[in-house]
This record gives sequence, C-alpha cells and structure tokens, in this order.
Amino acid sequence: MPSALSSRVGTMQFCRHRPPQMSTSVVSIGSFDGIHLGHQCILSNLKKVSENFQIPAWVLTFSPSPKAFFGRMGQGQLLSRRDKLERLRDMGVDGVWMPPFDANMARLSPRQFIDDLLLKQMGTRAIVIGTDFRFGYQRTGTPDDFRSAGIEVFHPTPVEESGEWVSSSRIREALAAGDFDLVRSLLGREYTLSGHVSHGAERGRQMGFPTANIVLRFEPPMKGVFVIETQWRNKTIVGLANVGTRPTFDGEKRLCEAHFFDFDENLYGANLTVTFLHKIRDEKKFSGMDALVKQINADVTTAKQILSKQL
Repeated sequence: MPSALSSRVGTMQFCRHRPPQMSTSVVSIGSFDGIHLGHQCILSNLKKVSENFQIPAWVLTFSPSPKAFFGRMGQGQLLSRRDKLERLRDMGVDGVWMPPFDANMARLSPRQFIDDLLLKQMGTRAIVIGTDFRFGYQRTGTPDDFRSAGIEVFHPTPVEESGEWVSSSRIREALAAGDFDLVRSLLGREYTLSGHVSHGAERGRQMGFPTANIVLRFEPPMKGVFVIETQWRNKTIVGLANVGTRPTFDGEKRLCEAHFFDFDENLYGANLTVTFLHKIRDEKKFSGMDALVKQINADVTTAKQILSKQL
C-alpha cells in the first residue's frame, strides 16, 4: 500500500492515520477479516443505505484489530491489509478509515467513541452493524448508544451456514483443520494468499523443485502442504505449496513456497495470488534432504491425483 496517510485504492479513498473529516456518511465498523458471507451481507446493506440516503459509504476498521491488541486474535489473520482494502473496494465501499488501535483508543467510552470518531470525523448519519456488535471501553457500548446520539441503526439478518453464524473464527478453525469445503461455503469463494515473489536460498531448485517464495506480511491460520493454483499471463498454472517455517532447515519466518508443475518461467518480483484447493498434509521436520525430497515426490504425486479428479 502507498505510504501516504491518505490515498486511494482504485476508486476508494483510504485514510490511515489522518481522519476523513466527512460532513456526512453511512458507516460500518468491524475488523472484516476475510470479507466472508456475513461481512458481504453487511457491506451490501451498507451500500443500499448509502444509495437510499445519497451519501458516501464508509468502513471504520482498526490496525491492529482490537482482538489482536488485546491478544485475543486466535489462530491468525485471514487477509493482508492490501487484500482487505481491495475486497472492500470491490464491494462498493467509498472509503475506509483505518486508525491505529492503541491504549488511548481502548479507553474511549462509548459516548467518546461516537463523538470523537463517528460524529466529529465522519459525520455519521446511519450505521450498519451486526446484531451482536459492541464497542467502546470494555465493549460496554450497544446499538442503543448510537440511537441516543441520533444515529440511525441498521441490522442485516445474520448469515448462517449449517446452523451456525458465519464468522472469521469459524474460517480460521476450518483452515487449521484443512476443511476447504467448509472454508469455501463460509467465504463464498476459494481461499487465497497474495504476496510478492522474493529470492530465497534456492534449496527447492537444488532439490529439483524450484519454488516461488511468497513473502507473507501476516500469519495465516494454517500450516502444511497444499494443492494450489494461480493465474499467470492469462493462464491457470497448478502445483503445491508449503506454508510454514521450513522446520527441516530451522526456519523462523513464515513463507508460502509454491512449486508449479510443468512451469519454468521467472516469477521474481511478481505479485501472485495463490488459490488453495486442498490440504495434503501437515508441515513436519525431516531428518535430512533425502527424506525431504522423497516426501516432496510423494506430495507431487498426491497433488496430481487430486487435480486429475477435479478436471
């Protein structure tokens, strides 16, 4: 993302630290990690209210999220900031304000939160939120606080899947378990990771399995070896990827190392979006290079068998 404090993502305005200072707006508040079907329902309603009132639709979100700030994030993050902003833009949001969540923000009472952020900076006329939404110091604020401040409140009907509400935590649990069928049903799409391809130690090439090393700027809620695909120069290429820390080589930084079948083009510097289709196995530490190569050969065979059944 641009380093500017206020910039644009396509046709959407993005404010990081500097407040938007809107005269009027309709707002939705949340982390929106994953932009799953529940989020999509809220954002669709946000856009409808915006169009009915003929005022801009804005999202107020925080970095880090309140859950991350208080150490309650759980099993990791679903989307990078860039991917989240692009998906919000694609949902028709006019602007996003992403101020930092810190100790001062955490101490704001519900009324201070409304006055200082929603009214003073965003001119909020209406708000679109989930039915269980809470805010302010120790999450003591309720939708009635918005109404008391003259802000109209809209509650879209919660989205359910298999008798439970769709949530980011359910998606994290499904990813950790390798249940990509459930992930797809909760997201309404395939799960993807994006990042720039960087130079690595080239161990994969030395073993006969050249990889695109995709730097992850956040920690996704999964580790292991996966069947993947991506788009490259208007064609789909498939392969397998290891997401993790490479324990055989005592790695620490989490990477996505993607090996594509029947592919020998230079990907260095490219920004790739990798789609995850199936989990093959957990990440593990091997006794040495020979054992690792043997396992990768087995993984390739398994991945090709899975892909052949999907054709």
